[in-house]
Amino acid sequence: MSSAKKLLGDYSNEPSRRPELVVNSKEPFNAETPPPLLVKDFKTPVDLFYVRSHGPTPDLDVSSHKLEIGGEIKPAIELSLSEVQTIGQHVTIDATLTCAGNRRNELNAIKKVKGVGWEISAIGNATWTGVRLRDVLLHAKANIDSPHLHVEFIGEEDCEEKTKYGSSIPMTKAADPKGDVLLAWMMNGKPLTRDHGYPLRIVVPGYIGARSVKWLRKVNVIPQESQFVYQQRDYKLFLPHVNWDTVDALWDSAFSLSELSVQSAICEPEKDQVIAKNSPYTIRGYAVSNGRRITRVDVSVRKHRLKGIRPDRFPNWGTTSAFIMGKCATLKNQTKLFSLVTHTHSDIGWQIKKIKFWRRLWDAL
Repeated sequence: MSSAKKLLGDYSNEPSRRPELVVNSKEPFNAETPPPLLVKDFKTPVDLFYVRSHGPTPDLDVSSHKLEIGGEIKPAIELSLSEVQTIGQHVTIDATLTCAGNRRNELNAIKKVKGVGWEISAIGNATWTGVRLRDVLLHAKANIDSPHLHVEFIGEEDCEEKTKYGSSIPMTKAADPKGDVLLAWMMNGKPLTRDHGYPLRIVVPGYIGARSVKWLRKVNVIPQESQFVYQQRDYKLFLPHVNWDTVDALWDSAFSLSELSVQSAICEPEKDQVIAKNSPYTIRGYAVSNGRRITRVDVSVRKHRLKGIRPDRFPNWGTTSAFIMGKCATLKNQTKLFSLVTHTHSDIGWQIKKIKFWRRLWDAL
């Protein structure tokens, strides 16, 4: 049986957290990294890594916690963490996780949407250690060669929606021999913390964070996508004209989000930060893809309320100097997923009242 405490709606047993985290929701706890700290290091410190929760944080006892593997696997099997750790080889990878709602407040500025109000830092890069999901499925004698199957993950979290948290990925992703989907128990070289899934979680590189289920309790091989609300009624995209009054008829026909979109963000200077006039400054940010190599990031200074500044002082786009700070995350197939990017600019002109920085990037095919 599960060792999770039944805390539905009870937030009296939450773990301690860093005060620097930018809290967007206290109960359930949802917080992101301050942008300047996000780009300080290639690896995001565990206690500054963004936290996404749908309910009270489970407090599990590793000595009694079991992982059940079932669904179309008959009979189902149960494994302790120590038993999971004996399956296949231990693997350590660098991988980026990001909430699908990262930067939602930018959408809110255009049209009000539902969900946690994330800025640009519901994202983090870490080193994960575990065993490959493929090896665990083989150990359980799953049919990993069927492209029509899916693998469902169910966590111990008692969510606001009065259900456990469940999600799934296609078998083609779960059992990809060149992939790195992990059952992970370590983050940045240490055991997972409660906020990040202790004692065991799934890590799905290149996919939205919603598929990397924390506090893992069950893995099910199933013939279709998970029927949990987080797969069927959440984490989907619609055309701009669709709203909450018209969406009900469209849920089933919409694709579930999976791979990340290529994107970048500027973390420094921060919004409304004052820069000394006529002094050089450094733009820092991140670039992320779904696993394909990031090949180029451009930075532009777009002028706003300029007066008497020659156009040739503001070229449209300039490829970044010092393109990568640190190193890029490398998956098994040597693709670069996450980059910290810096660009040094000078002479912005003393007559500029307000400036906007823009960025764009490319990834490889």
